Amino acid sequence: MLQKLYKSDTFYLLPRARNALSITVVLTIMRIIAVTACKSGIAHAFMAAENLEKAAKRLGHAIKVETQGAIGIENELTTADVDAADGLIIASDVGIARDHRFAGMRKKVQSSALAALKNPEALFAQF
Repeated sequence: MLQKLYKSDTFYLLPRARNALSITVVLTIMRIIAVTACKSGIAHAFMAAENLEKAAKRLGHAIKVETQGAIGIENELTTADVDAADGLIIASDVGIARDHRFAGMRKKVQSSALAALKNPEALFAQF
């Protein structure tokens, strides 16, 4: 099954047989950054981060997830992470700290932490 094609790192797989039906498959890796946060700041943010990481791996994308909770910001996204990203997922039930870092992001998906827990693939499909 083919997914949407994106501009990013593109790899081409071409058939070797000269008389075979010619099929070109294009696989693309998106570099996604994400921020997760929840009201209690304990469990949902971390579970949402884990589900986003698993979904990204299944879909063939690279992801770095920052979590914001009761103990502060963990795995903080750097300026380099933001600049290199193809898209941003914010899975949060509360406002996120330092959101000004993402002002220039053109591809953003906003959802609740619960949505990232239940169906993280749907968030990636929105890019």
